[in-house]
Amino acid sequence: MNKNLLEFSFPEYNDLPELDLYMDQVISLIDMKLSVFADESGKTATPTMINNYVKQKIINPPVKKKYGREHISMLFIIFLLKRVFSVSETDTLLKKLLRDDSVDTVYTEFCKHIEYAIKVVFSESKENVEKISDNKNSKYYSACALAFATKIYAEKLLNDFSKEDDKNEK
Repeated sequence: MNKNLLEFSFPEYNDLPELDLYMDQVISLIDMKLSVFADESGKTATPTMINNYVKQKIINPPVKKKYGREHISMLFIIFLLKRVFSVSETDTLLKKLLRDDSVDTVYTEFCKHIEYAIKVVFSESKENVEKISDNKNSKYYSACALAFATKIYAEKLLNDFSKEDDKNEK
């Protein structure tokens, strides 16, 4: 599995389908491209999930039941973030990023950063982090600690962003 993750790369924004896709085609594409990140069920996306993101206005509604490149790129990001953030946190983060950058820039930056983070976490150099102690379970402690620290850091950034928004509204 580590080898699959280390070799993983996202499709470039311009390599995402140029033609709009129907829901089942979008799900097939996401499942195929993000299969390395699938949960225990083996599925990455379902129609219900996508419909909920549209209802909650995290992504724009499809046009004539078809999803374009912008929809697909946002869904890639959302399906990765759902493993870490609540729907509300994901919505806050994407709104902040899309306020400053275009959809293709947000997608491209996420892809670059996620690919880099995967290489850092799954490469052999991670042994330095695991050598904090000689405990046989050190890699488990390290993985949990890194996940915790990263999650707390991300929550703090989102919280700071929300406070900024509150000040700007007053």
